[in-house]
Amino acid sequence: MNSNQTGPEALNYSTFDLAGKHLQRCRLYTFLALFLPLPLIAGAVKGFFIYEPAWHKDPFLWGILILFACGQIGAFFQMLNLNKGTRNAWKVFSAVRSGGDQPDLESLQNKILSKTPSCHIRDSIIRWIQLGIQGETSGLERMMEHAATRRDQTANKIMSFHTVINRTTLKMGFLGTLIGLLMTFEPMKQAMFSLQNSAGEFKFITDIVKAIDGNAYAILTTLFATGLSVFIELLTFQIFERVISQFEMVNNNLDDWCLIHLQPWIKKSHREGKNLENTMKLQLYFSQQIAEVQKVMDEQLRTLAAFVKETGRQVMSLAPFQQELGVKIGQLAEYEKQYRQVLNAKMQSIVPPPTGRQNNE
Repeated sequence: MNSNQTGPEALNYSTFDLAGKHLQRCRLYTFLALFLPLPLIAGAVKGFFIYEPAWHKDPFLWGILILFACGQIGAFFQMLNLNKGTRNAWKVFSAVRSGGDQPDLESLQNKILSKTPSCHIRDSIIRWIQLGIQGETSGLERMMEHAATRRDQTANKIMSFHTVINRTTLKMGFLGTLIGLLMTFEPMKQAMFSLQNSAGEFKFITDIVKAIDGNAYAILTTLFATGLSVFIELLTFQIFERVISQFEMVNNNLDDWCLIHLQPWIKKSHREGKNLENTMKLQLYFSQQIAEVQKVMDEQLRTLAAFVKETGRQVMSLAPFQQELGVKIGQLAEYEKQYRQVLNAKMQSIVPPPTGRQNNE
């Protein structure tokens, strides 16, 4: 990790990227281990020819070699599966990395499910994300424990296969030792009996040679079985233990990334989701209230429009009466004017005309 990396970037690098580095080592180890089984089988066959050129005539030695070859072929296919698993896990890492430091959990889940192959790391991350989508984080530690248990079972299954091969090889070597020792008893017995006759000296030497051959066979089977067991112990077991330990480092760092990065983000996003949900509920409530008020206002406006329309109709129906009333009022005013003229005329006729004195005055 660079010294100038701080904050969430440093936390993310120290866990997720460190797990990616261990995963790259796993890919390298599993790739190189694919080239070991065939050379080991060829080396075992060559060693058999060196120490016992006629070994192929002995079915017991064939059994030891076939058992060792089966173990190496099984190791080849196991490494092939592990190498495939590392490639699939790297694709999952790339998909998670593309989601950024604050991924959208649902979109990230869909991307991982649609674009990455199945592997144990993919399954673990999908379970974490599914729990995170529900806004829960309390079950993450329990999921990690279950995943560790499943990994232990897988590792024990791989190692137990080679343990059985190794133990069976050693037992077959020990069984060959017992067979070789058993082969010495009859020649030694005949050697003892041969001393009783005149030709016993030559017979004794022949029986002793047969007994030595039996001892040699016992040592040879023990040598082959022990040598093959050493190959299994030093190479096969060590390689698988190294690969499994690197896988465990990947998962441990991935668990740390989940605890210090993904889990806080789930809690934060869940709180924000709750706030957003509450805001949406309030908005929905106010929208419903506004819709109801709008509905009431629309109803009142329709009622008011009906009243205005009725009033207009009534006003329009009163227009002829108003016009007629205006005519009547005009006539009445004309009658009043004429009446006043008549009154004035009568008043002038009643008042006497003025005299001359009054005029002079």
